[in-house]
Amino acid sequence: MSTRSEAGPAPTVEDRRLHPLSWLFVLLQQLRSFAVPLVLLLVTGRGGSGAEWYGLIGVVGLTVVSVAQYFTFRYRADADGFVIRSGVLQRNRRDIPYERVHTVNLHQTLLHRLFGVTEVRLESAGSKQAEAVMRVLSIEDARALESFLREQGALRRSARDPAGAAASEEVAEVPLLALGTAEVVRLGLISNRGMVVIAAGVGALWQVAGDRLSADLVPTSIMTIVADAGRFVTGHLHDTAVLALSAAVLLVILLAIVRVLSVLLALLQYHGFSLVEVGPQLRVERGLLTRVRHQLPRRRIQAWRIDETLLHRWFGRQGLRVDSAAGGEGDDHAIRHLAPVAPPSTVTGLLQRLIGEGVWPAAEWRAVHPAAWRRLFVVPSVGVVIATAVATWQFGWIALAMLGIIPLLVYRARRLARLAGYAIASYSVLVREGWLSRRWGIVDIRKVQALRLTASPLDRRHGMATLWLDSAGAGATEGVLRVRFLPVADAQALYDRLMRMMDAERAA
Repeated sequence: MSTRSEAGPAPTVEDRRLHPLSWLFVLLQQLRSFAVPLVLLLVTGRGGSGAEWYGLIGVVGLTVVSVAQYFTFRYRADADGFVIRSGVLQRNRRDIPYERVHTVNLHQTLLHRLFGVTEVRLESAGSKQAEAVMRVLSIEDARALESFLREQGALRRSARDPAGAAASEEVAEVPLLALGTAEVVRLGLISNRGMVVIAAGVGALWQVAGDRLSADLVPTSIMTIVADAGRFVTGHLHDTAVLALSAAVLLVILLAIVRVLSVLLALLQYHGFSLVEVGPQLRVERGLLTRVRHQLPRRRIQAWRIDETLLHRWFGRQGLRVDSAAGGEGDDHAIRHLAPVAPPSTVTGLLQRLIGEGVWPAAEWRAVHPAAWRRLFVVPSVGVVIATAVATWQFGWIALAMLGIIPLLVYRARRLARLAGYAIASYSVLVREGWLSRRWGIVDIRKVQALRLTASPLDRRHGMATLWLDSAGAGATEGVLRVRFLPVADAQALYDRLMRMMDAERAA
C-alpha cells in the first residue's frame, strides 16, 4: 500500500485480504475459549465414550468458521477513511475516518514470529475498545499500514488546525528508557509474579482433579514426598524445635521457587523493554517469546503513579505506571508500565520530561488530619479484639496473647498517617500514601471529570473527609485519585479551589 506525503485525500485502492494464514490464528484464538472445557472432557471422561468425537466435531466446526471469516474479511484505504468489510451470514461494513485512528498496535506471539506475521489493532481517541482488530497481516503490510494511517491522520488533523501543520511532518524517535537483562531479573526478584503461576497451577489441578484427586492423577514421586512429609510431621509432633526448623526450611524453599518463577515471568514479559517518545505518542516494545509493540498518545494519560514496595527500596528502584483512557483495567493491549523498574532518579527524569518541570518532586507536602492515625487504628484494632474474644472462648485464656498485636497496629497507623499527604503544583494534584509499600499519584486537574467529598461515620466522628477525583480510565481504588483524612474545612477549601481551576479551564 503506497503512501503520499502531500496533502489531499488518500488514494482509493482495491479491497485486500488478510494474510493467507490468518484463518489459522483466528482458529487458535477461538480454541483458547474452549480449551479448558475440552481438556476436562478428555481427561475426566465426563462426556462418555463419545467425548473424543465431540471434541473433534467442535474443532472441525471452528475451522470452517475461521476459513469462512478469512474469505469474507476485506479492507481498503478509501478517500475518506479506512473501510473494513466482514461477516459470513450477516455482512458488516465499518468506516473509520483517518483522523480517528490515533495508534496502531502490533502483537506477535512466538507463532506469529515464526510465520513473519503480526496482529494489528487500530485504536481510536474516543473509545476504550479497538476500532478494528486484524488477524493477521505480514510484518511488511503492518508497517506500511501503520505509516499510511499515521500520515493520513496527521494530514487531516493539520487541515482542520493549520497552526498544527507541523505535526504532520516526520517526527523523531527519542529513546527514553531501555531495560537490560540484569534489570529485568531485578524486576523479577522484586515482584511476586511467581505466585500467579502457583495459583494458576493449583486452580488447574483443582479443575482437572476435583474430588477425584488420586495417585492416578498425581505423579508417584509427588505422592511419595507428601507421604514422607506426613510421617515426618506425625513422628515429631511433640518436638517443637524440629517442626519449627522444618517449617522454616520449607518456607525458604517456597520463597526461592516463587522468586525463580517471578524472574522467568519477568523475562518472558519484559525482555527487551524499551520506551520511546514518538512526537505526541509514547511507544513501548517488550517480550521474549510474545513480542508486543503498543503506542499511547500522551494526552490520553489520566494519572501517573509511582510504586515503591519494601523490596523496591532494598534494590534502590521504583516503578512508574499510568492510568489512561486508552483501555480498561483488563485490557492486555493497553500500556500500563512506562518504567516497570528503574532507579528513582530515572523515574524523576521521565516525569519531568513528560509532564513538565516544577511538578515532580513536590516542593512541599501538606499533612493530613492530626488524628488520622486514630482513624487508621480503629478498624483493625476492633477486628483483633473480636478475634481475640472468639479465640478465648474456644481455646481459653492463652488466646489473650493475641492482644499483643495492638501495639504493632498503633505503630503501623502512626507510620501511615505520617507519610500520607498531598500537594498542589501548577495544574496537578499530588497524593502520597503507604508505609512499607508506598505510592505516589499525580493527576492533572484538567483531566478530572468530577470531584466528590465523602465522609463515613468514622470520618465524621473524627472531623475529617475524603476528596475523590474522578477521571476516565484511572482506578480510584488504588489510592491515586483520592485525598483521605483531611480536616473538613481543609477538604472543602481544596474542593472549592480545584472546582475554580476546572471551571477556568473549561472557560478557556
